[in-house]
Amino acid sequence: MPKPPVSSAPAAPAKKFSIKAGLSKAGFKLGIYGPEGIGKSTLASLCPGAHFADIEMSMKHIQVPKVEGIEGWSDLRAYIQSLQAGICGLDSITKAEDWAAQHVIKTKRSNDNQKATDSLEDFKYKAGLTFVNDEFKKLLADIDAATLRGVSFIMIAHNRVKKFNDPDGSNFVRYEPMLVDTDAVSNMRTWVQFLDHCAFIDLDRNAEKGKVKSAGTRSIYLDTSASHISKCRGIDASVIDFDLSKDPLELWRRLGTVK
Repeated sequence: MPKPPVSSAPAAPAKKFSIKAGLSKAGFKLGIYGPEGIGKSTLASLCPGAHFADIEMSMKHIQVPKVEGIEGWSDLRAYIQSLQAGICGLDSITKAEDWAAQHVIKTKRSNDNQKATDSLEDFKYKAGLTFVNDEFKKLLADIDAATLRGVSFIMIAHNRVKKFNDPDGSNFVRYEPMLVDTDAVSNMRTWVQFLDHCAFIDLDRNAEKGKVKSAGTRSIYLDTSASHISKCRGIDASVIDFDLSKDPLELWRRLGTVK
């Protein structure tokens, strides 16, 4: 006796997509870096309404709201995951990367079940840096999710000077954020690509009689060049004169935190 035909299950309804006009209301992701003592923390502290995870204690002499209780990598991730609104400053992302490395040393095992004792070098084949990169990306994912909830982030990084030797003899140096950067693994490149804006602060310099001297003033750069890494999306990229006696809020005005 022939079997009755088996009816196929109904097809799942097609997912519906929509188009929304206008600008996104997600929070911004800003990175700030520059030489030591140039005023990175001071610039960040000028953002109206911002509070700070001062994990490096760089802002202990600056009167801004500071988060208490963040003592390590897990605390930092849990705090960012808890944010629902506002502007959060992180001073610094370089210190956060150090915490990620400490977390890897304490908890991670390699494919051959090897565990580090006190250094990333304990992992074979430089696997330690790959593990740190994996952890670092988890923090960026936490930040990304928070921006979709409307949280904005100001992340400060230390500065590194990197020398480039071109075959044509036009050797030069470039300033860049101090994060892990190798041919195989680069938290630095990952972070810069992740940001909406990356601001570089430096002293202005004048050339006199073949010598370069400091002009005693500072500028904020939002456009990249051979001498530094910086970027911006959807805001004025012209150089900002960082003078506390004149208009120290210009960067925050461009980002919409000051009207």
